[in-house]
Amino acid sequence: MLLATLACEWGAEDLRINGVQAACPDPSALAPLLRFIAGPRARYMTGQVLPVPSLLSSRATQRASP
Repeated sequence: MLLATLACEWGAEDLRINGVQAACPDPSALAPLLRFIAGPRARYMTGQVLPVPSLLSSRATQRASP
């Protein structure tokens, strides 16, 4: 609810407010998602909480391990 409220209040200033909800042991696994959110392709996305399943974050961590 907080993100949606902030998105409504700050949208007139061309600011996008989004959040990522993840229990991720390796924050670098979230880099592609964060790049998308910050980029121009997500210009119409605001006020959203994007859940990252722990399975997804653990797979990314396993791939990064030698």
